[in-house]
Amino acid sequence: MEEILQMEEIFMDKANRTIHSELKLVVSVGSFFSLPDGGPKTYVQGKTVPTQHVAMHNFHLLELVNFIFEHFMWGSKQYMTLWRSLDGDSIEIKSDEEMLDWFQLNLEKRVVCIDAKIIDFDSPLQFSPTKCRCHLSVRNRAATNERATMR
Repeated sequence: MEEILQMEEIFMDKANRTIHSELKLVVSVGSFFSLPDGGPKTYVQGKTVPTQHVAMHNFHLLELVNFIFEHFMWGSKQYMTLWRSLDGDSIEIKSDEEMLDWFQLNLEKRVVCIDAKIIDFDSPLQFSPTKCRCHLSVRNRAATNERATMR
């Protein structure tokens, strides 16, 4: 009987933790010009993507990027930045840890607001954190430069 009570207590503790760590995620994406590969440049009006409920300890940055990509498309010569939605200052979210910190700061409100911006690459080195590789036009140049510096 004691074991059953202990198991029940553990189950209730986990259930309460799950309930208390679930947050309503509100993501607003700013307007931008979409540059799809091989397609025409088009203006995309910014909007708030459908709200979703997330478990703060089980939701990662890449999942957020994929969720936004379901509603907006951008090209390989563009990238997305994520920001804490604040009135004054802006703080960029660059990692799972930074996103978890933002979730924890909003735990009492139960609502987390994040702003997303789609930006064109300005520099010749173009790296997409979601694809984890350099673009083909840069890869050959990078290999040549590496050989030159190894001598």
